Amino acid sequence: MGGFFIVMAMEEKNRDTRFKPGESGNPKGRTKGSRNKICDDFINALCCDFETEGIQVIARVREEAPGLYMKIVASLLPSVTKVSGDEEGSPVSLNVTVRFVD
Repeated sequence: MGGFFIVMAMEEKNRDTRFKPGESGNPKGRTKGSRNKICDDFINALCCDFETEGIQVIARVREEAPGLYMKIVASLLPSVTKVSGDEEGSPVSLNVTVRFVD
């Protein structure tokens, strides 16, 4: 019976120390939107760089580092792609798909 009362006392104590509605668990933490600001600044800088050098850089990466190029392309594609159509597919489309996956 003694264990039951200890658990009850701990539950009562925890109830008193919980955060109240609207109260932050980390009042001196990161301000809202600060990470978004950094990401936005980075994306804007990347866009500016792409506007001046983008197409040439993409072509250079594709020619000099095709593995890296494909890694970048794969990272931009959705992780799951739903393919519709017949299960057999045409020989050409199956060949292209197999080469892309390899």
